[in-house]
Amino acid sequence: SAAFDSQSWYRAINGDSLGFFSGFNKISDSYSGYKGGEIATYNLGISYLNNREYEKAIQTLKEVNFDDELLGTISLGAIGDAFLQLGSVSDALVYYTKAYKRRDNDLTSPIYMMKAAFCHEAEGEYKTAIKIYQELYLKYPNSSYAVNAEKYMESLKLGNPVYKFESNSNK
Repeated sequence: SAAFDSQSWYRAINGDSLGFFSGFNKISDSYSGYKGGEIATYNLGISYLNNREYEKAIQTLKEVNFDDELLGTISLGAIGDAFLQLGSVSDALVYYTKAYKRRDNDLTSPIYMMKAAFCHEAEGEYKTAIKIYQELYLKYPNSSYAVNAEKYMESLKLGNPVYKFESNSNK
């Protein structure tokens, strides 16, 4: 299936005008309190995120209360993504940290550890970033992120942040 364009995301959120598809909005209202409703709320939040409606994404994803390891974790991470898009690194960091510390998960933990380390780097907290990179490649050596984490850590130790931010654009 083709990737969603913004028109498709708009339809996913509001339902198409012909009414063939009721939209996540109505689904999450009809099934609130049920697993299906949780999933619809999650989908709605992700749709807002992909549609660059970051405030709505944050608002919606905060309503998701998953016990589900994967979706609950991804919801936290997605809130982090929305905050990062809004330029709020410290808020993003809070959610990325929650996402990777929630439960050990080979699939999602390394992703959110990378994003948390990125935020620490952005805030000039290199020692903390180094610690997270190190923890990642020691704890999840088979993760596709392990190699990069080790590289980024070595680079930071030499005083070369991987991500160049405005503050150090004079280098």
